[in-house]
Amino acid sequence: MSLIDLFNSDEIKVETWDDCKDKFKQFAEQHRALNQQNDGNASELLFRGLPNSCYELTTTLDRDVSGKRISIEDYHEAIKMILPEVETLTGRLWKMPSYQEVDGWLANSGFFEKSDFPGYDYMVYLRHHGFPSPLLDWTTSPFIAAFFALKEICANAHHVAIHIYLADTGDNGGGKSHEGPHPQIVNLGRYARSHARHFLQQSRYTLCTRVEDGTRYFARHHDVISERTPRQDLHCKIIIPCSQRLRALKELDSLNINAFSLMGSEESLMHTMALREFHFRDWRL
Repeated sequence: MSLIDLFNSDEIKVETWDDCKDKFKQFAEQHRALNQQNDGNASELLFRGLPNSCYELTTTLDRDVSGKRISIEDYHEAIKMILPEVETLTGRLWKMPSYQEVDGWLANSGFFEKSDFPGYDYMVYLRHHGFPSPLLDWTTSPFIAAFFALKEICANAHHVAIHIYLADTGDNGGGKSHEGPHPQIVNLGRYARSHARHFLQQSRYTLCTRVEDGTRYFARHHDVISERTPRQDLHCKIIIPCSQRLRALKELDSLNINAFSLMGSEESLMHTMALREFHFRDWRL
């Protein structure tokens, strides 16, 4: 089964953590094959874990404004307004681009993964510290994504999901295409001067926008991936029963993938110690 065939599955249901790991391996092997076929031009595989398999891919800004349309200009003004307070607290200075620079970059990004998005470092910092963000965060590690899907028990959820995204298959030298007013997803690169968690979690980010009546707004990632185009913005998800939670978390902890290794805070250390002392001791893999 090729990588394209795997993505055509849309949902891949597994019964055990071992089955899930087998799927991770299958995706990795087929991605390597695709990359060799297309001279290394295929995008990275990106992963995102969600604690309920019914949840859609939404940004923290999506959830905060609850369906309200937010233009890039309005968001730019908001994060510009809070900049003096953030700089005062942190003792750091960020270069704040003009709205025209941001809009111009998005209009001419060429749809290749790039790290020169104006104000990228500042936006990543805000994202990691809880300010509503249009950046959707991913990781290049399926195991890190699995940890975030399983680390907390979600009420009324029987399954969790690990979403998998491929921006571009790399055909014809790579790069995505876009036409008309349809929303578009832009992949932002790995290089950003930000919080250490950005690197610990092997983070990547995507941004989805659309143009309406000459104004650029943030858009939903779901509206792009639901179109199921054949060679770009490919998406599927692996669905795992919540009953596999402790088995998976204990194995991930043995690989040093836990809350403390990924976040480095005192609270995350307590989370890790609690799992070890109250849940892992009597659990048999």
